[in-house]
Amino acid sequence: TGGRVTGADGVREYMIRHAVPGVYRIRCASEHPATVRAVIHTLWGRPEQTTKVATLWLENDRLRDVSEVIFEFEPAVE
Repeated sequence: TGGRVTGADGVREYMIRHAVPGVYRIRCASEHPATVRAVIHTLWGRPEQTTKVATLWLENDRLRDVSEVIFEFEPAVE
């Protein structure tokens, strides 16, 4: 979908500038036990912007679901 991953020092950011409508499942895994915090912004910069924060414990080598985001197309208001 054209997303981009950036990061340094244990922090990763995944951003989709122009998301395709649909359901996005956010999942994480780690080689070592770790605490993960995911901050999910939708409709960035719009009055309807929402932010969801999820913090969870990851066991080593086990995939965990963090969140699910349903994105529906909403044209920008000019």
